[in-house]
Amino acid sequence: MCVCVFLCGSWQDLQKSFPNVPINDVRITLVEAGHRILGAFDRSLVDSAMKRIIKQGIELRTDSVVQEVTSEAVILKSGESIPYGLLVWSTGVGPRKLTRDATLAKDPRGDHFLVNDHLRVVGTSNIYALGDCASIQGNPLQATAQVAQQQGAYLAKALNSYVRSRERE
Repeated sequence: MCVCVFLCGSWQDLQKSFPNVPINDVRITLVEAGHRILGAFDRSLVDSAMKRIIKQGIELRTDSVVQEVTSEAVILKSGESIPYGLLVWSTGVGPRKLTRDATLAKDPRGDHFLVNDHLRVVGTSNIYALGDCASIQGNPLQATAQVAQQQGAYLAKALNSYVRSRERE
């Protein structure tokens, strides 16, 4: 039996990627460190996704923090070992050394630059931060690609506007 531990994916994804693998010999386990999957989404969407996953026969493991990954198993913080044949890993990223070590204003956890509504790092005049290294003071947003993309588009427009106004002086 081939055991796959998927941290994202579906039977359809598996069939597309591996059309010659007999599906009866495959078990898919979705491992999530938090209480629920898709934490950035509305609860009703999350509930719907969880029902669909379970209906497809995918084992859903929430509150399961991965401590280590070996060449043969995923070791959970609880000490449980989940053997696998194929591991697909999709996870967030932790703070970078630059973010941790910089002496700029940070959020209470200390791993995101604290920025104002215009993405300027608090206490500075010309340093900006966006995406998963920044936390908007009083309005922290989820660290998702969509948020970072919107912030990037906003900041590009704002900085271009600023440069054009300076060129007119």
